[in-house]
Amino acid sequence: NLLSCAFNGIHSCLLAYGVTGSGKTYTLFGDEQNPGLIRQTIEELLWTVKSTTSVRYEITLSMTSLYNEQLTDLMSGTRDNNSLRSARMLYLAY
Repeated sequence: NLLSCAFNGIHSCLLAYGVTGSGKTYTLFGDEQNPGLIRQTIEELLWTVKSTTSVRYEITLSMTSLYNEQLTDLMSGTRDNNSLRSARMLYLAY
């Protein structure tokens, strides 16, 4: 389980890979009636963090897209062909 690993201190990654039109975006983002994996994972993550008082958590989140050799930081919309280092990180401390 992705979150079990994360809560045990293991860096975790959610990756969608496949051909165009195979449903990657829908699987990750979903819609109003069927939330995708990202929303479900973040909701479970925040619920677990809020319900645990004996541990301090630091959460870092980045979202990038690699398509046709173009890297896009999905949190800012910028492109960088050279490095993942350009990706912004969302940092939360609980």
